Amino acid sequence: EVLWANTVLFKNHPVEKICKEHNIGFIGQLPDDVQTYDDKCFTNLLLKKYNLSLPLSFIIQSSTSTSSTTSSITSSSLSDISNLEELSPTTISINSLDQTWLKSHHVSFPVVAKPIRGRGSQGVEKISTYDELVDYAHRMFQTGDYGNALMVEEYLSGDEFTVSVFPPGKYLINGQYVEKSKHWALKAVQRVAHHNGIAPYNGVVSVVNNSFLWKGDSNVGEVEAMLRECEQAAAIIASRNVIRIDCRMNNKGLPVLFD
Repeated sequence: EVLWANTVLFKNHPVEKICKEHNIGFIGQLPDDVQTYDDKCFTNLLLKKYNLSLPLSFIIQSSTSTSSTTSSITSSSLSDISNLEELSPTTISINSLDQTWLKSHHVSFPVVAKPIRGRGSQGVEKISTYDELVDYAHRMFQTGDYGNALMVEEYLSGDEFTVSVFPPGKYLINGQYVEKSKHWALKAVQRVAHHNGIAPYNGVVSVVNNSFLWKGDSNVGEVEAMLRECEQAAAIIASRNVIRIDCRMNNKGLPVLFD
């Protein structure tokens, strides 16, 4: 018997106990790894160590926050990475955030503000001014739905793509078995019909209604480079199942991995 874990996983998830007690096979990511890499701040900083293309970002903490914003390191896949303690994000308290600080850190609007942990586009907003950013932060911290810290990233204004990456293994493709020795990506899928610069959460607008297979009629070199970076990202985190990585072109027409 085999269980496909098509659900949100986390450390010590009940599915682990059930599979061990009943000798059930398990298809999916390791729950410990999911908890580690679900932290967007930590994952972005980790991938930057490998010189992958990530957006510029910083963290805003609530006035009551005293904890670190990065995950505790539990993943066995990180055992060969040195100096993990250097993965420290630029962080500012909401009480200290002002336009002088933003200018000194070369932050220009618009930006994208999002939860550090979250699904799809839930809680994600394009922010056009300093006042909007402060209002967003206060709203997020008052609800408490996403914790006591949030991430702010540069706004990427170009075309958006999503890339599915599979792990190494034996696959049946067009009637033929193919052995893949490395992580490998499917063709890019382009996202359109954004709402205020943000692709809507697929629980609101189905992906089939705002996405299509990339036609390959422009930015061929950039998209190919994007696919290779997505494959590298999947290998770095030792992904054991299909994952999807969202990317977008910046104002120079270069691809950036943002989720």
